[in-house]
Amino acid sequence: MRPASIILFERLYGVAILAGLIANCMALYAAMRVGLAMGMIFRAILFTVFNIGLWYFISRRASVVAKWIFVVLIALATAGVGVAIYYHLLDSGLAGMLAAITITLELACVILLFRRDAQPWFRKEHVA
Repeated sequence: MRPASIILFERLYGVAILAGLIANCMALYAAMRVGLAMGMIFRAILFTVFNIGLWYFISRRASVVAKWIFVVLIALATAGVGVAIYYHLLDSGLAGMLAAITITLELACVILLFRRDAQPWFRKEHVA
């Protein structure tokens, strides 16, 4: 049986993926207006497939490798958002709000992966 932290991780990360997808669609719309849509479409598809893969392997397969890939990527994304805020590069409109919501949800997800009830999940003690 999956622990409460993993169930909550699954839900929060699903919302974060959805918020990221909305942000990608907004960026795609802006790119279509200036003729740069193909690269944006590929990026949106790649983003979604990769994140769903991480979501699946962490929340359903208890993959320690996927957990650490997720942690490293969120640390890099958090650093990137921090730099963007410092240099005033982050959009202050809806896209900026979505980025802030997404990174906050993802940071909460990282915390959930290290809670006490999640540790047996990654040691595969739920299988026995």
